[in-house]
Amino acid sequence: MNNNLIPKIVIRTPNWLGDLIISTGFINAVLEKFPKSKVDIIVKSGFESLPLPHRGEILIFDPNYTTVGRFGKKLRDSNYDFFYILPPSFSSAWMAYISNIPKRIGYSGQFRGFLLSCAKKNKNRQRSEHILNEYLNLLDSDITIEKYPPHIKITKNWVDKHLNTFLNQLPKSFIVFSPGAIYGPAKQWPIKHFRSLALKMKQVFNTSILILGTDQENEYGAEISHNFEWVENYCGKTSLNELIAILA
Repeated sequence: MNNNLIPKIVIRTPNWLGDLIISTGFINAVLEKFPKSKVDIIVKSGFESLPLPHRGEILIFDPNYTTVGRFGKKLRDSNYDFFYILPPSFSSAWMAYISNIPKRIGYSGQFRGFLLSCAKKNKNRQRSEHILNEYLNLLDSDITIEKYPPHIKITKNWVDKHLNTFLNQLPKSFIVFSPGAIYGPAKQWPIKHFRSLALKMKQVFNTSILILGTDQENEYGAEISHNFEWVENYCGKTSLNELIAILA
């Protein structure tokens, strides 16, 4: 451990956006458990400007420009004491191993236990409990989701910065639909139900509806908004940060 006895910590966050947001509960628990420590987080390229909790730096890992091995070697000069590995992949544990950080804490599995200094086993079958419980158990088995729910702190300044061109074109009040899903219909509510809901929302609230999503989901937005003048299809028109700012 470093000389001043205040541990320096780095956290490898998940690669998927949903899991990344869920992991904020774990990051906040680390920040509270180590109130004087520098807590850096490693995020996949594209997520670095999200308002994620940390007390130090956001380190960007872009697999298009570097390997996990080279990235791990770069961490050696930072003198971290703890490396928490949230993704279950072998490659994330390999990054930690190459970094030579003394305490490398994550779950075993994927034949990666030998790469970790503290390879924990899930008390329950993997993914049989809330994923945030899995993350929090790496820190302390007594910590609960109720105390550390997922949370990002979004300030007015952050919102104003990222609304960009949308700042003056948003309706005064609105409801958001987000109909897309990465695996398509298997995880989607049927589009016809969104159209029915849009009609009911109009009757009850008499307000605009914005449909948010990626360019690949534009056809869903077009179908939902067809002939509904109070529904605007924004799919493919926003960045991730703009989407979050609009929701905020």
